Amino acid sequence: MYEDIYVIGNKLSLVDPNEIDKAEQQLGQKMPPGYQEFMTQLGRGTYCTWIELLLPQSVIQESKHWQEMWSQHWNRTSRNNTINKENIHECLWIAKDNANSLVHHPSQGKYFVIDRDDDDVPFVGSTLAEGLKALVANRHGYPLSIQYFTPDIDRFTEGLMLDEENPDELENIITTIQHLNLHDQFEIHEWGVNFFLKDILGYLSIDYTGSDYVADINCDESVKSHEKVEMLYQTLNELGFEEYY
Repeated sequence: MYEDIYVIGNKLSLVDPNEIDKAEQQLGQKMPPGYQEFMTQLGRGTYCTWIELLLPQSVIQESKHWQEMWSQHWNRTSRNNTINKENIHECLWIAKDNANSLVHHPSQGKYFVIDRDDDDVPFVGSTLAEGLKALVANRHGYPLSIQYFTPDIDRFTEGLMLDEENPDELENIITTIQHLNLHDQFEIHEWGVNFFLKDILGYLSIDYTGSDYVADINCDESVKSHEKVEMLYQTLNELGFEEYY
């Protein structure tokens, strides 16, 4: 079902189906279509860097919290009035980033996005895959052609920054990184580029903020001292990037 998702690394932290069964018994209803498959095929981790798929017990906790809050303070609109104050308590919270939530309404069989900064609550799909893609697009402001997943296990991350206001510098950065031949795929998007680095079981994302460039390296803990990781650091340093976290 999720074969088209690019998995970062070669380790997975899968969720035991019994955990999902237990949560469903507590909820008194089944998890939405696609949820069990995602948890048992991909497991714990983040989707496209920012999106957290909620674990079974977290679905219960988050849903209970937001159902109670929105039932009292609902101030949103939904196209065709499909989500409202009267039925928000039926929704399950399935995924989130720091500003948006992906919720599923069981009787309608639909996913919706609740955006912290937008009063509308749009319908975004009937499957979890459609909902996740929409949540990513809502987060970034544009869709990503490569959907990727980073397992929450043995990861090493580091951030570097280049103090450079020239947006045209990105082309030079991309060309330089490409010449290293570390990537098996890459995607240029509106604000930068993502390099998927199979050899170091990780990825490199570079984003232009308008006043500087931010590079984030995410790789498997076991290869953080690998010569190819060192080569990547050296190249970024030569481009002017400096460590910031």
